[in-house]
Amino acid sequence: MENNPFGKFETASKVAADSAKELESINTKLLEKLTQKNMDLFNSTMDLNNKLISTLGNVKGVQELVTEQLQLSTEYNGKVMATLQEAGEIIGASQSDYQSWIESGLKAFVPTAPKSSRKKAA
Repeated sequence: MENNPFGKFETASKVAADSAKELESINTKLLEKLTQKNMDLFNSTMDLNNKLISTLGNVKGVQELVTEQLQLSTEYNGKVMATLQEAGEIIGASQSDYQSWIESGLKAFVPTAPKSSRKKAA
C-alpha cells in the first residue's frame, strides 16, 4: 500500500468542507427559528405600544389608566416568558443536531488505533 500524503490531504479537506457545510446548515436552521422568535417578541412589543397609546385617549381617569397599564404589562410579560421558553426549547432541540455533528467529525478526524500485528511475547 502506497503512502500518498496528497491523497490524505485531499480526503481530509473534503471531509472538513463537508463538515463545515453541515455545521452551516445546522446554524442557519437554528438562527432562522430564533430570528422568528425575535420577530414575534418585536411584534408583541409594537402591539403593546399601540395598545398603550390607544389607552391614553380612552381612559377617564388616572386609576383607570394605571389599571389598563398593569393589565397590558401582565399580558406582555406572559408573551415574553412564552417566547423565551419557546426559544429555550428550540435551542434544546438543536442539541442533538450539534451532538451528531460533533460525533461525525470525531469519527472522521480521530483515527482509530490500528490493530497491532505483533504478537505478544510468551
